[in-house]
Amino acid sequence: MLGSFVDFQLAFEAQPGRALLLAADAPHYTILAVSDELLRITGRTRVEVVNRSLFDFYPETIWAAAHGAVALRASLDEGLRSKQSNRMPVVRYEVQNAAGELEPRCWAACTKPLLNAAGQVQYLLHTGEDITAQVLAEEQQKRVAAEPHYRTLLEESPVATALYLGPELRIQYANALMLSYWGKDAAIIGLPFRQALPELQHLPLPILLEQVYASGEAHAGVRERVIRNVDGQPRASYFSYTYKPLRDAAGRVYGVHHTAVDVSAEAQALLQIEESEQRFRTMVEQAPVAITLTEGPDLVIQSVNGPMLRMMNKTAEAEVLGLPIAEVLPRVAAHGILQVARQVLETGQPFRGDAVPAQTIGSSGALEWRYYNVSYTPLRQGGRVTGLIHVAIDVTEQVLARQKVEAERERARLAIEVGGLGVFETNLLSGAMLTDARCNEIFGFATPQTWACYVEAILPDDRPIRDKALQQGLASGSFAYEVRICRPDGQVRWVRARGRVYHDAQERPASVLGVIQDNTEQRTITEALREGEQRFRIMADAAPNMVWAVYPDSTIRYLNQAFLEFVGVNFDEYLRTGWGPYMHPDELTGAQLTLEQAIAERRMYVLEHRMRRRDGQYRWLLAQGAPSYYPNGELYGYVGSAIDITELKHTNEQLRRTNQDLDNFVYAASHDLKQPVSNLTRLLEELRFAVRFDDPAEEKLLLPLIQNTLHHLTVTIDDLAALGQAQRPLAVEAEEVRLADLASEVLSTLSPQVQAAQALVYLDFSSCPTISFARANLRTVLLNLVGNALKYADPQRPARVHLTAWAERGQVVLEVQDNGLGFDADKYGPTLFRLFQRFHQHIPGTGVGLYLVNRIVQANGGRIEVSSRVGEGATFRIWLGAAQPSGLG
Repeated sequence: MLGSFVDFQLAFEAQPGRALLLAADAPHYTILAVSDELLRITGRTRVEVVNRSLFDFYPETIWAAAHGAVALRASLDEGLRSKQSNRMPVVRYEVQNAAGELEPRCWAACTKPLLNAAGQVQYLLHTGEDITAQVLAEEQQKRVAAEPHYRTLLEESPVATALYLGPELRIQYANALMLSYWGKDAAIIGLPFRQALPELQHLPLPILLEQVYASGEAHAGVRERVIRNVDGQPRASYFSYTYKPLRDAAGRVYGVHHTAVDVSAEAQALLQIEESEQRFRTMVEQAPVAITLTEGPDLVIQSVNGPMLRMMNKTAEAEVLGLPIAEVLPRVAAHGILQVARQVLETGQPFRGDAVPAQTIGSSGALEWRYYNVSYTPLRQGGRVTGLIHVAIDVTEQVLARQKVEAERERARLAIEVGGLGVFETNLLSGAMLTDARCNEIFGFATPQTWACYVEAILPDDRPIRDKALQQGLASGSFAYEVRICRPDGQVRWVRARGRVYHDAQERPASVLGVIQDNTEQRTITEALREGEQRFRIMADAAPNMVWAVYPDSTIRYLNQAFLEFVGVNFDEYLRTGWGPYMHPDELTGAQLTLEQAIAERRMYVLEHRMRRRDGQYRWLLAQGAPSYYPNGELYGYVGSAIDITELKHTNEQLRRTNQDLDNFVYAASHDLKQPVSNLTRLLEELRFAVRFDDPAEEKLLLPLIQNTLHHLTVTIDDLAALGQAQRPLAVEAEEVRLADLASEVLSTLSPQVQAAQALVYLDFSSCPTISFARANLRTVLLNLVGNALKYADPQRPARVHLTAWAERGQVVLEVQDNGLGFDADKYGPTLFRLFQRFHQHIPGTGVGLYLVNRIVQANGGRIEVSSRVGEGATFRIWLGAAQPSGLG
């Protein structure tokens, strides 16, 4: 590609015409390239003019005649605006020749815009045809018209000349050169143009001649293509010509003067240049690799092909043409590769990079890393680097494949190294064998040995195993065997070999590549496990309970004899069906899920479920299992047992019903006793006012005694009623409870006790202001705990009670702390929550409150922790179980 571009530049400079290649940077119109002939006739050098404004070097000496300079700029501006070619009026000027003398020159100039792929003007091609000979010939014709040698001068002129008279444009005169261009002879003189030259009717020439005659305005053509007959064959020729009106003394047009010059050689040179450039662009566009051309230090995109557009994640050239690459691909710019491109611009030295990483936007719109082989080739104009050819080949798949192969090799190397594997390769045709150090170490050899030595190390009894495996490997392509070897030091070791068989071009087995591992320790462990498992099975079969073992995937490994007798089938039958036919349908899915979760989490498996016995009856079993591991830490499976707990569950159910009956009795009895005791209390009050004791001392003794007895009985009955109510299976709905409000309500109820103990109660519910709990039950808990803190206050100091709540491990914790009498928690802790348990006999009480608190907390899934010492107060920390912190503030 670069060679094509350089040829184009050299061809441009060497063409026979007068040509300028200008940048489309109005108003400067910088000269990018200039033909050698134009430099010659203007007396300039290429270094003087290239990369300078056109009007810096050719301001007036060339274009100043009449309106020449204005016409030139107008022609360039028009080409830039309209993107169409235009011709300038014939310009006359004087130029200094090599001898320093001014010579006349006449030019017929043309401006042609050159467009890029986006249809924008990239360059302006300005060419001039020197028609000095034509103009001078016409002037000479006028000067010598009256001279006898007029026709002789015209005939000898190097310019084809013809004169046409009248509206029919009769050929008055045509010199020999013009007649040769037409392929005619003097017989056409005197004929109208259209009649004399009918073969030119399809061309615009007759029409243009008629327009010049009618309008009186001259017309000039530059490098016009004409197909003419030469030696009986059509041939394309190019002519520059002028049609000028001839006027009489009154200024009326009476004819047309026609001059023409054959410029085919110059035109062909320009066509070749254009074709070369077009071939270059076509080659770029059709290239299977991504290519773009940039210009200037900002790397502005001037041309781009389809693969490069796709690499840029663009769909149309208009999205990128005229923009710097850094703007189109900002992420590529961040990698620094464009700085390399700028260095190529500065140094002119090409660059090539392999597997250059770049982060681009993929077809899915997500960022991805790609790898490219890139090259930057400088483009030169006038000896200066002005642009770059960027070529990028996407080699991401190749790079990723290579990385994968390298990673696989590294993993294989690590596996061999970590696994203690030895590597060997055997040539089956020659018998040569290559081994690494580890392979030799396994066999006990200090240095590599022959193939026969390694084979002879295998114990004779095991060689058939190796031979059979290799024979199978020759057919299947791979082999594996485990044999014993005897090392030179007399040690017998177990080794395991695995490998592949490779074939040559004739499909003959040619070589073996494999690995070998010392398997002695694993073999010893396996044998020990086999013996241990055999002993386990003997012991398990002798056990009266059902014993089972499963693999890590929960499938059956072993069932003891008691288990098989329970279900009434042999092991193979149970293994075939699994436990599905024997489990109760309601519990099959849950049991399987519980076992799988226990295995996944490596925790104990405990489950009560029903299983069908051989007589068809479903029995309740308590199954428990634990994970078992190999010595290397790998999971062996789960081993467990199951016992029949059907009778135990029946017994527990009977006990539950009995306890329920007792709870109902206590509740009913306490309820039935309330009314008689209430009646006795009212009767005593009546007696106090209606009856008078004869002995006042007896009254003072008996009445307080009776009142205290009735009060104690009332409290006991109330506690029993509360206890019965708490133990009745009545569902209590949870609700949102503000702890501060509930605590204030409890303290209001206990106000007399608070005053009596001179107590200060501190509340701190900032960490957990609101919880979800049965309000009545939580009130009973607070009422009993705070009531006990006040009841058992130390009379030697004012009482201090602290109520705090917070969330811990998903549960609400409520703490009640006091500075009262305290008790020995280490001694009485196990019996603290028993019914009727009391530790301070000098203070009235029933021993029901703490029992009631514990029952409420346990029923909600919680627990209570207590710490206390005599004389130091007590702390009750209650985990409220299912209670949850609420979002209320």
